[in-house]
Amino acid sequence: MIEVFCQWSVKVKKRGDDTKYVAKVLARGVECDIALLSVESKEFWKGAEPLHLGCLPRLQVVVFSSFFL
Repeated sequence: MIEVFCQWSVKVKKRGDDTKYVAKVLARGVECDIALLSVESKEFWKGAEPLHLGCLPRLQVVVFSSFFL
């Protein structure tokens, strides 16, 4: 007998494309409702530009963030 607990299927889409791609959850932050995902499909990454991040803030410094769904 096989028991499965907390099984999720995560799929992502690119803006303007209805194709859904399977994503793997690498890490999740339950306290702040965020997850780090990985998509193995090469098709998903076609035309993607890397996001260059600036310097990270020091610990205990107030930061502001925004998001969209």
